[in-house]
Parts: sequence; structure tokens; C-alpha cells
Amino acid sequence: MKKLYSNYCKIIEKEKKQIGDPIPIRKITSRLGKTQKNFRTDEFVVDLSKLIKEGIPSDLGYKIELGHTKDDRSGILLHGFESHGYVGFISIKKEN
Repeated sequence: MKKLYSNYCKIIEKEKKQIGDPIPIRKITSRLGKTQKNFRTDEFVVDLSKLIKEGIPSDLGYKIELGHTKDDRSGILLHGFESHGYVGFISIKKEN
């Protein structure tokens, strides 16, 4: 979760947006693919699916919001949430 938030923040900073603003989920996977050795998108999808299903531990203090898209090329399909459609956008906030 911390790695996800860290990469989200770097993208937000680069694009001059605010924390909590939605960004395309594919920007996260692209960045992770460039910065993390042996990154695999399929493993990311499984990990994010588990995180959404089980919930973020409250002691971490993060809140994730997912936005959907109909475009299968710009989104990802979360395991166990196929009926909800493709996730195209993500926003993350650090709760106080």
C-alpha cells in the first residue's frame, strides 16, 4: 500500500494535481513497470484486488477510491470484481 501511495504521489506531483485527485490506473502500472524491478501487472491486479476485498488496514490511514471506465485498454479488471467493470482511475488520500 505504501508503494502504491508513493507512486501515486509522484504522479500527482509531476502533473501538478492535488492529493485525492483521480489519475488513470495505467499511469500507476506504467510507473511501477519503469521503477520496480520485475514488476508484473498481473500480480499488481491480484494484490490490488485483495486490498480492495479485505480493506485497507485502518492503522495505515489510507482511503482508496476507484473510478470505472468502459475502455478495456485503459482500465484493469480486478479479480473478484469482474461484475463491476473495468477500473480506469484511482485516487488515494491519507486520512488524518
